[in-house]
Amino acid sequence: MQGRFIPFMSLCCVLVATNFLRAAADDRNRMGPARERPTTSDSSIGEGARTVTAGGCQTYVAITQSPSSPRHELTAAVTVEFGNDPVGEGGGFCLEYDQVNSSSFRFYVNGQDRTSYFTVNWDGATSTSVPLVDDTMNSLVAQIDGWDYDNIPGLDKDTAFVNVATPGCPTSIQITQAPSDPYYQHTADFQVTYSKNPAPHCASYELAPDSSTFKFYVGTADKTWPHFTAGASVALGVDVPLVDGQTNTFRAAVTGYNEYGATRRDSVTITRFVDAT
Repeated sequence: MQGRFIPFMSLCCVLVATNFLRAAADDRNRMGPARERPTTSDSSIGEGARTVTAGGCQTYVAITQSPSSPRHELTAAVTVEFGNDPVGEGGGFCLEYDQVNSSSFRFYVNGQDRTSYFTVNWDGATSTSVPLVDDTMNSLVAQIDGWDYDNIPGLDKDTAFVNVATPGCPTSIQITQAPSDPYYQHTADFQVTYSKNPAPHCASYELAPDSSTFKFYVGTADKTWPHFTAGASVALGVDVPLVDGQTNTFRAAVTGYNEYGATRRDSVTITRFVDAT
């Protein structure tokens, strides 16, 4: 009797265990499939989640303000920005590294270190008086120690070019010899000079005043010929007739050039009272 009971009990246990497992399977089917643990690159995490690209945010430096072809301006206001680029390689988002080392900032003008003219902050540098070189193209270079998307150290640079456009030297004309309130004179000698104006900070053109255009007037009367001989830079007048008993207006004129190299009429006028009696 005892030998028959044991198999019967074993069969009962098998039936019970089988029914339990079936019930558990039914419960799992009603709950749906198990979800995998989400990763940081899974864009389905919550609403508005974003994919994070491999690597970090590389550094950048940019000259955001510099003059454009200044005239006679030998110092300039310059603004530089630097930091971490918030957009990763390929346009995705990136991981920010440590703050940029602002103490490594350097600024050069034509290869000369001009960093000392800047006030440097954590995110940029500014200056109101960076020295420039006159009458030439100036190369402005800003640089700072940084890193790329793979966190590999490197030197970040930005370059701008500023042409300090020095204007040309305009021409000028002067009456350098004339009588001073002549008495007992019906005629007088004159000397007129015309040349490039030797003003500072100007570029001398190859062109000089056109001496063939020289004219000399007493009042409104043209007395150039036959009294004047016009050379390359000097015109000499001999026995130029004067008008007695009144103030005489003497005007000399020649075609020259303005600071932009365009032709213009340069002239000079003086007056003298003539008493020839």
